[in-house]
Amino acid sequence: IVMTVKPFKRLKNANVIFNVDKLFIQQLSVQALIGICPEEQHEPQTILIDLEVGAETEQAALEDDISYATDYSKIYASLITFIQASHFSLVETLAERSAAFLFDMFSISWLKMKITKKPQGMSDVQGVGIVIERQAY
Repeated sequence: IVMTVKPFKRLKNANVIFNVDKLFIQQLSVQALIGICPEEQHEPQTILIDLEVGAETEQAALEDDISYATDYSKIYASLITFIQASHFSLVETLAERSAAFLFDMFSISWLKMKITKKPQGMSDVQGVGIVIERQAY
């Protein structure tokens, strides 16, 4: 069976301010040198990253062609490499520098990033961290 699919048109609605497509990576586990305590500066810790990025996906969807898409496997690999090659005292610094890195490397318009780490000395806490949301200039 051969099916012909007509290209779709993006829905236009007077109540919609803007359209943004979001790619996401959930619970990315990365070993990172992060922290201000002496033991944290020499022993990598596991951090978890939830990432959403705004990217234009319409052309990739219409053509069904990865060459038009923002490749989340490249975002994944690049982000791991960047984090593992760095040291951060603060989770806030890790988030800001990671966001700047992603904007420099990829055609993304917006991102939301949640970074979680297990805090030292807080055995009854699952995690602490930060959520940032940034838009490209």
